[in-house]
Amino acid sequence: MGKIASAKDESFREYVITASPLKVLFTVCGPLALYQAMQQIFKIMDTLMAAHVSAGAVSAISSLTQITSRGAIVPAHTSCCSLHGVMYLNYRVCS
Repeated sequence: MGKIASAKDESFREYVITASPLKVLFTVCGPLALYQAMQQIFKIMDTLMAAHVSAGAVSAISSLTQITSRGAIVPAHTSCCSLHGVMYLNYRVCS
């Protein structure tokens, strides 16, 4: 029992096969590069906000960043409350 691809998948497959490789590369990798750049900016902002709280907060952010970059823990939701200078992190463990 084979799975039938949607019309959108079929049109993208046709685009990948027929378009120039450079155009396909930018179409596929462009959003990924933008996402990674935004992630880096948010990590820097988190560290800067934590620097105003205490040195311990910067250490905690650095430790969590190292753990998440290895794929052991994935941030489910991150929210910052700049009014109180407190960062709330909810993490889930990947299996």
